[in-house]
Amino acid sequence: MNTMKVALRSLKLALQTPVESEKEKYLGYADTLLSAAAKAKELEPKMTAKISEAERAQFLASYHKSIEDLIVLLEQLKKQLNSGDWEAARAQIRLINRAQGEGHGKSRDENPW
Repeated sequence: MNTMKVALRSLKLALQTPVESEKEKYLGYADTLLSAAAKAKELEPKMTAKISEAERAQFLASYHKSIEDLIVLLEQLKKQLNSGDWEAARAQIRLINRAQGEGHGKSRDENPW
């Protein structure tokens, strides 16, 4: 998960003053984010063990849905970066940050992985 944090922060900083010639670097950050999200989809948060058996399936379904939603947001970000729509990309990053915060609030223990 640290990979996502670093890539998102790097992209956010780079987009404060984007440069067209750096587009491939920005797309690389987006690819890193997408790859990390795909890996996260295969994981179970440590908090899963603390969830009762009766609620575990719903908890995991909610977790997987939040990761799928994040992947959609990241794919949209990649399209915006590819087209050079920096303003839309910055707005998309704000949506991604919000989605991550909400997802972590629902499925994060002190150390989720």
